[in-house]
Amino acid sequence: MTAWFCFLLFQFRFSPGSPPEEVAAPPPVLMDSSVQPEGPSSGRVSSLLEKQAQLWEVVGRSRDQQRRYTDSQTVLQEERLEWMAQRDRLTVTISATNRAILKKDRRLRELVEAVYKLTHATFGQAHVLAGRRSVPRDGRIVLLTLLEREILEKRSLQADLKRLRDRRASVDETVSELESLEENFRLLALEAESLIKRSLFEIEPLERRLEGVNKLTFDMQDWNHYNRIRTIRNAVKNENAGTVKHRGMLVRPVAGPVLPGSPTDRPGVYLSGQPGDSVRAPEAGTVRFVGEVDGFGTVIVIEHDFGVHSIVGRIELPSVKAGEIVRRAQFIAKVPASRSSSHPVYVELRSGREVLDPHLWLKNNE
Repeated sequence: MTAWFCFLLFQFRFSPGSPPEEVAAPPPVLMDSSVQPEGPSSGRVSSLLEKQAQLWEVVGRSRDQQRRYTDSQTVLQEERLEWMAQRDRLTVTISATNRAILKKDRRLRELVEAVYKLTHATFGQAHVLAGRRSVPRDGRIVLLTLLEREILEKRSLQADLKRLRDRRASVDETVSELESLEENFRLLALEAESLIKRSLFEIEPLERRLEGVNKLTFDMQDWNHYNRIRTIRNAVKNENAGTVKHRGMLVRPVAGPVLPGSPTDRPGVYLSGQPGDSVRAPEAGTVRFVGEVDGFGTVIVIEHDFGVHSIVGRIELPSVKAGEIVRRAQFIAKVPASRSSSHPVYVELRSGREVLDPHLWLKNNE
């Protein structure tokens, strides 16, 4: 019985259909999609890069628009202030003209009273009886002449007052139009700023999803998107870091005012310089070119650290050379001799291929 039981036990534990428990093969491990390695696939990376590049292009375009709108707003504000100053001068002149008319009115009343008194006076009868010339009659003629002259002068003042008031009304209308345009550009700048913030808000999660992605998996299109993103991002960073704070702070190469009109073939301006005066560097930087340029004489080009190049022409006796580092307001040349009391010095500012308005970048005086 015992032998039979051992035989059955042996057959049960070690039969071919049931392998021993301790040597059974482990079940295969199934990979669940929920535990797959994190990170977007190659196609997904391309889509994210393309989306990010599009958003950065929106940021770049909006930055340019915002800068143009802000510059236009600044120009309009300066022009509006000039018109307001002219309106203030007109107001002062109108007040003075009103006072002059009131003074004429008092003078006319005095003359009318004098004419009336002389016409009805009796103190001159003694002179008439004595065979002398009539004092009241001669005095009345003089007073009437004075009265006529005062009336003509008052009419002239009234005509001047009307012209001044019409002029002030026209100036008021111009100021209102400039205020409206200035407000429109301000709203456009705010709209561009809002678009920039919204785009940057959408870019942030995309950048987090692309963190740690191996760039070796990029194809040519991915690299194009990546380089475009980096270019725009660096441009925005440089603009925020240095360019804006220098606007309106560059030293005038010469102290004279901007001459009316502008060159027809170049986007710069002319400053009035006194012959023999020093020409100064608008800001610290590196001299990139010193030489002759047709139509502009000796020209010096300075590259500044904040991405702006200043071009100064129509000068002589340069004291710097290409590759030299200059300081802010450093003497770099002389204003040429001229037959007149002043000589135009050419100034142009550029940021890459973009032309900058010198009115917005140069200080009023240094």
